[in-house]
Amino acid sequence: MTGNPSLAFLALAGLVTTGFGYVARQSGTFHYRFAVRSATGRAEPNIAYATAILTPPEHGARAIVEVTFPGTTPLLLQVDVSRKRDIEFSVKTLRTGPRQQFGVRVLPLGPSGDWFGVWSQSTLPNTLVLAPTTVLTHIPTSTVTRGLTGPRTARRAGEGTEFRDLGPMNWGDSQRRIDWKASARDTSGLEQLQVRRTHAQSEATTIVIVDSRDEIGPEVITWGALNEIRADHHTSLDLARAAAVSIAQAAIASGDRVGFEDLARPRRPINPGTGPRHLQRIRHAISLTAPQGSVPERVRAPMVPSGSFVYLISTFLDDAPSTTALSLVAHGHQVIAVDVLPRLSLWELSDRQRLALRLVMVKRDARLRMVKGMGIDVMQWTSENVSRALAGRAISDRRKR
Repeated sequence: MTGNPSLAFLALAGLVTTGFGYVARQSGTFHYRFAVRSATGRAEPNIAYATAILTPPEHGARAIVEVTFPGTTPLLLQVDVSRKRDIEFSVKTLRTGPRQQFGVRVLPLGPSGDWFGVWSQSTLPNTLVLAPTTVLTHIPTSTVTRGLTGPRTARRAGEGTEFRDLGPMNWGDSQRRIDWKASARDTSGLEQLQVRRTHAQSEATTIVIVDSRDEIGPEVITWGALNEIRADHHTSLDLARAAAVSIAQAAIASGDRVGFEDLARPRRPINPGTGPRHLQRIRHAISLTAPQGSVPERVRAPMVPSGSFVYLISTFLDDAPSTTALSLVAHGHQVIAVDVLPRLSLWELSDRQRLALRLVMVKRDARLRMVKGMGIDVMQWTSENVSRALAGRAISDRRKR
């Protein structure tokens, strides 16, 4: 149109490049999918894992992958996808439970490094971060033992290791139990042999109850639906999961039977059991606890086996956990209330919000005083001496026993 040959050559080069790119994009596609798995074959606490599986197209051997996670710097890397690649990501986080936090974007590149398509974005669903554990040396257990075997010493006579008393030998007594010195000291002669009798072995039951109806952070300004909790802050439910898993691990390590129940979902309890596999099952169920919206009020307390020791873990911001604790004590159970309210921060609170928080805390303190008045110990899980406090309570119960 202008009669200038140089402009025609420049336009021809652009048209040829665009044509080749269009043909390449039409002849090849870039497929990818995502999955969640552990890089070592087993899940670790406080670590979120993700795996991006990339399938290469017909044209293009490279791609740009961007991975985002709340509270961390986005990761941007260029990957060679001339073959199928499994790219594993892991990040350490303070938050636990079910999370939907991994975001992955993929941009295919052509053989010469030019763009091959558009950004394809995907959010990784159902990312479960397991709760960490705190090593507890000793924890209080039930004084009521059940069963015919176990690590606990029962009050009745039976097969065991702890000495009970001496008695005359009867049918069914083993000859290894004969105490020859006691038989020789018997003034009635050797007509009756004396045997050593022991206490029977049995097991105790521990029930862990978690109140997952709400999840609050340390900043009071985030106690609503308008503001989100920061990713680098522990929430009340994060502390509750860590406390529940730690108590369950310590109880199972001592040989007790452990059960789990959630106040928000009364239809999914875990019956008491023991062993490493049962601990994994309880840990997985505890890590899945999350607020489920509006929860109906419970008519009665959870069904707990008789003689169980109950750990009730809650923030005690309403009447439901305190009512449950009082009902369990009325049924003859031993209860310890574990308070998991985080250390509060009053940052950016107005005068009205401070007054509302003060009223909430006054009601909460009244509930805790009522719980303590019924003989229930209240322990702060945020305290640094929680392990020592539980061990002291266990030693005190042992002396009373």
